[in-house]
Amino acid sequence: MKRSFSLRPLSRLYGHAKDGVRLYNRLMFLKQTIKLVFFIFVLGHAMSSKAQTLIVQKIEPPNWWIGMKWNRIQLMLYGQNLGGISVQFSDKNLKVTAVHTKPSSSYAFVEVEIPDDLSAGRYTVEITQGNKYSILDYPILEREKGSQRNQGFSVDDVIYLITPDRFANGNTTNDQVEGILDDFDF
Repeated sequence: MKRSFSLRPLSRLYGHAKDGVRLYNRLMFLKQTIKLVFFIFVLGHAMSSKAQTLIVQKIEPPNWWIGMKWNRIQLMLYGQNLGGISVQFSDKNLKVTAVHTKPSSSYAFVEVEIPDDLSAGRYTVEITQGNKYSILDYPILEREKGSQRNQGFSVDDVIYLITPDRFANGNTTNDQVEGILDDFDF
């Protein structure tokens, strides 16, 4: 049942029909304003829930190898809204032992245990947060033959270069070198 709005009670209340029309226009403006505010609120809520999607932009290290000395690794996920995520691999042989999130929600750290008998391949990582999810491929590669003998960076790789610093000016006799134009006054 639709109610109709009559100006008669308003004109009796205010004495003139003109005042009733003004009040009616104000009430209609208020009604339209309330509708507009409600629409903006609903639209804003829908947009904010859309903006809170789970996004993983990068994973470090981008891959790993089977047969490594250490079979426990930590993956760093970088993206948006990563707070409170849970992570698992589709292959149950890859075990996620812990997930650490940070207050910024741009980073998450996932500890993974890789079994010694795992075969090389691309494995699916499932990241969930409530009803939101993201799926990534994570390659675990075959280790190249002979790579075990690579030692990496050590003390033997460091070269220490001693360069006299003539700008400290401990010896003013070496300030001028014959044949070199060096005429700067600082």
